[in-house]
Amino acid sequence: MAGYLLPHPPLILPEVGRGEERRIQATVDAYTRAGREIREAEPDTLVIISPHSAVYADYIHISPGDGAAGSMARFGVPALTVSVNYDTAFVDGLCKIDWRTCPFHLCRDVLEFLSGLRDGQEIAHGQ
Repeated sequence: MAGYLLPHPPLILPEVGRGEERRIQATVDAYTRAGREIREAEPDTLVIISPHSAVYADYIHISPGDGAAGSMARFGVPALTVSVNYDTAFVDGLCKIDWRTCPFHLCRDVLEFLSGLRDGQEIAHGQ
């Protein structure tokens, strides 16, 4: 298991940066290294956590559905697209873990919340 915390400026993409990405070469190099390490590790699943997803103070959001797609149209490059398939088996398994047996505090908190949702508990914000 490994983890990476990387900034993700659109400028890093040559199609968006149009040469300006050289100003953030250290970030480009970090991505190259992380990509190489991930490729060498051959993981079955990548878990990507983004501040651009739904964010809550009391739980971690798991995107619903089978996948997602998007483009860099907002940055002037609509032809630059990406699509991903979600590992729904991983998500299903995560949601079925008995949180009482999970050895990590954060894991227990998240899974307690998820199990509460399965039992019909409503989200309580700001309490």
